[in-house]
Amino acid sequence: MQSVSNRGGFSLVELLVVITILAIISVVAYTSFGGATDKAKNSTKLQQLSSIEGALNLFYQERNYYPMPAAKGANELWGYDNAATALLTNTLTTTLDGDAVTDVTAGAGGGRVMNGEATPAQIGAKGTMSSAVLGKQYLSQDLFDPSVKDVKVGDTKTMKDFGVGHYVYGVYAKNNAAGPWDSTSKKGLAYNLAATLADEQKGEIVKVSGNFDSKFNNCVTCPSSLIGPGGVTGSGGLLDGDAAAAYPISF
Repeated sequence: MQSVSNRGGFSLVELLVVITILAIISVVAYTSFGGATDKAKNSTKLQQLSSIEGALNLFYQERNYYPMPAAKGANELWGYDNAATALLTNTLTTTLDGDAVTDVTAGAGGGRVMNGEATPAQIGAKGTMSSAVLGKQYLSQDLFDPSVKDVKVGDTKTMKDFGVGHYVYGVYAKNNAAGPWDSTSKKGLAYNLAATLADEQKGEIVKVSGNFDSKFNNCVTCPSSLIGPGGVTGSGGLLDGDAAAAYPISF
């Protein structure tokens, strides 16, 4: 009597080979998709920075100065705050219920940009860019960083209502005492804009554009750029292409 054995299914080795192949395909597909997404976001950011620069230059041509950042307020937590020295980081303090943001209680990043002398003088201000800064005639609608998620806050507001997602804007006026600027010092002579870009080697880099650098108007003690603190502890400032670890908005 002969017994016939019918073979069914796969052996363990065959299953492991198939799983390994699927894992490799998934990694390759995810990497390719992620790279394409990063490139699309980078392209959007660069286009929007170019649009803002065009609006700023038109503003300057008509008025002969650059505008100040928005004043710090309930809906503009990274606006210019004269009472604080500007930071490299843009941070947001929130109240959480599980993973849901229920309230925004504080923000930091915008403020006075100081020189590096023993008695620092205020030489600029860092805040965020919006149509409120330039006016609707120059920037018809707000342009937002596509990498920043528009997270719901409470029942009515979103992160964008708090200034999250606006590009960072720094303006240089003139050497001035550490106290509040007077009306004449609010006429900006130069500016920097900043955003973060994905980079295959560095992970994230900061894109800094604009016509200000540390030697502008013979300001030898100015920071490297207006996207940073300045002050007694160091010149500060991020330059185009720097690693952006200290810059992105965090929650």
